[in-house]
Amino acid sequence: MSTDKSSDDLNFGVRLVQERRRLKIKQADLAKLLDRSKVTQVSYEAGLTCPDAEYLSALDKLGADIYYIITGEQPEAIRGEGERQLVSGYRSLGEQGKNLALNILKVIVEDEADNKKNAEIKKPVKK
Repeated sequence: MSTDKSSDDLNFGVRLVQERRRLKIKQADLAKLLDRSKVTQVSYEAGLTCPDAEYLSALDKLGADIYYIITGEQPEAIRGEGERQLVSGYRSLGEQGKNLALNILKVIVEDEADNKKNAEIKKPVKK
């Protein structure tokens, strides 16, 4: 992206604001967390300048959807706010947290499968 105020830059800035707000982080707080000045953060969000890879990497670690911010697209597999929260939360975890989350999800999925299987067994047979 260039430093010109093109429509792509404006869209980038708007998406950056959307993600910041979704994460419930104030503009000044995000700037401080990512070692930028508030003026720089304002410039990013206004589409006047673009952040570097270091900024985007740190933002990703906070749980922002960097793919969405950059492209404006969300992966087709992610549908709805619930799934988005799951993916965002997972991405913000460390390795140990990710392993725990996957193990918990595995147990839930297996339990759900067992419940469906048991429900089918208990269905009355039509004569």
